[in-house]
Amino acid sequence: MQTFAYARPTTLAEAFSILQAHGRDVRLLAGGTDLIIRLRDGTARPTIVVDVKRIPELRPAIREEAGRLTISATTVMSEIAANERVRRHFVALAEAAVYLATAPKSNRVYVAWTAAQAAARETPAAGVPLHIRNAPTQLMKDLGYGAGYEYAHAVPEGYTPQDYLPDEVADRVFYEPTAFGFEKEIAKRLEWWRSLRARSRAPAEPDDR
Repeated sequence: MQTFAYARPTTLAEAFSILQAHGRDVRLLAGGTDLIIRLRDGTARPTIVVDVKRIPELRPAIREEAGRLTISATTVMSEIAANERVRRHFVALAEAAVYLATAPKSNRVYVAWTAAQAAARETPAAGVPLHIRNAPTQLMKDLGYGAGYEYAHAVPEGYTPQDYLPDEVADRVFYEPTAFGFEKEIAKRLEWWRSLRARSRAPAEPDDR
């Protein structure tokens, strides 16, 4: 975990001042966030972490006013699920809070997105493969734009084993699902796609006729 500054403002004005001073390098620590996990695995690298739990206006609170429910920023899912007012008048919200609090969590999409952004920054001149380039003019068609493109929805599998990344990152794997929750099903689908790709690239068997 990289080092970072830690701030605990006691007023909204103080918090806003820190946010304005540090911009995108700030991460907020509040109820229900996964910041600690992201700091540990390196997917979040802030220069300063702002703990907003001491700000009176943001302290954990669930209020009902004129039939409207207000939940403060530092309230965690378990508090929502256990709140008597929520359980009595907002049953669907209580059930959703329980589902979200107990559902398997994963940051693999965020990790993949971060890695993809880094790859894009590292290879700014990488070219888009010709077969997925749009060809609105005859010149572009003559240059090979769009040639060989295969429409995935036109095949029974709904997937065509074409390359969509530039050559510089063609072999990179950005997203790797976990073995938990719905990501287990995503992993099966990705493996099936890999098998289709391998089958399409296997050498044709000789005709013995």
